[in-house]
Amino acid sequence: MSELSVKQRRYATYSGGIAKYHIEIVATSGSSPSTPPMSPHVFVVTLGATAPDDVFTRVATIADMDLVQDIRSTAVALGHTEYRVAKVTLTFDDLDTAIAAIPVVTDRVDSLVTTWQTSRTQFITAAETTQLPTNSAGAAVKDGYKTAYSDAYEARVDAEFTQATKQTAYNTAQGNTTVSRDKRDIHCGYKTRLTELNGLVDVANTAPALNPAIALQNAITALNAAADQFERATRAVNGLTGTAQAGSTATVVKLGVALEGAYIGGILALTDATDGHKEVRAIIAVGATNATVSPAFSFTPAAGADSFEIRLFTDILPTNDYGAAAAAANKAQAALNSYQSSSGLAAKIAEHLSYATTQCATSNTDLNTKITAENSALSELESAQADVTSAQSSENAAAAELLVVCPDIDLTSLQ
Repeated sequence: MSELSVKQRRYATYSGGIAKYHIEIVATSGSSPSTPPMSPHVFVVTLGATAPDDVFTRVATIADMDLVQDIRSTAVALGHTEYRVAKVTLTFDDLDTAIAAIPVVTDRVDSLVTTWQTSRTQFITAAETTQLPTNSAGAAVKDGYKTAYSDAYEARVDAEFTQATKQTAYNTAQGNTTVSRDKRDIHCGYKTRLTELNGLVDVANTAPALNPAIALQNAITALNAAADQFERATRAVNGLTGTAQAGSTATVVKLGVALEGAYIGGILALTDATDGHKEVRAIIAVGATNATVSPAFSFTPAAGADSFEIRLFTDILPTNDYGAAAAAANKAQAALNSYQSSSGLAAKIAEHLSYATTQCATSNTDLNTKITAENSALSELESAQADVTSAQSSENAAAAELLVVCPDIDLTSLQ
């Protein structure tokens, strides 16, 4: 016998990028209803200000089928707050919850139909005569056990629905934790690598083998020491200073002072007036007032501008000149100053390290929050699982007690 038919239409809508999941449920008379037939208005809704504001409340109980009106206007006229309809649409924000709800309403309607049929076949009667005393449990006693079982069944279904909802919430919390942990690993990994790099450029790190800034500073110190040593290793010839004369070349410098053969083997120090750097060259020949040097100067002496000084070696012969060493030291110092400036490499690395440190701390805080939420969701899920176990145990106990007084009963007729 088919008392009612229940049809579901499930669909999703999107608004503002947010998905909503809908289950439209329509109850109709079955193919072979009883006489009189059961009304398909099995959904109870609460009256709103207007029909569109009405809200689905529950699947009707057997009492609702007799007491709650199935016409809205009649319910309003009688001052009722509820009425019954044959069609409702349920809306969910979460897909897993919507999926879990698919069988619930149908099961409730199925239980109502079974109870309705049972009431028509086993309870409603014109007259019933019972010969007393009887050795079997009375109808009231049996009904009590039936009600207890039906309630236990409903409690177990509700507990399973709650468990499904908590499982969805826990899965979401786990996903949030995974995303947060990945972000934390990226930021903190960036911080770790920048910390290592900063250790190589931080001038406070005094390990030259690891710090190019300190190594460069040491090289500058060595260059300055070499320049000083070269200068100390020679003595100036009194009076042989001045400025280059017109007609000088990079190898023959006209000095405008008297020279003699003893100066061959000495050095001629020439300062470039354009940038102040000094170069020293060996004197390999002399004329009356000019000196020939080797190797050639890197610039052509400017008459009246580039100053010179003749020096004679005392006891050592340097392999390079102190002017070149001093110029190299100046250039290296300028490079180091730029390196350590507010816009240099060291400052930029420190800036990125500061940002990475902040992001690492922030992502750690966020991760801890997500872990706390996940643990809370897990606790709620475990509690819901325990409730399902307890509800199932209660249902089993109620079924066992019912079968004692009604050994032939079909338990599905009460579900």
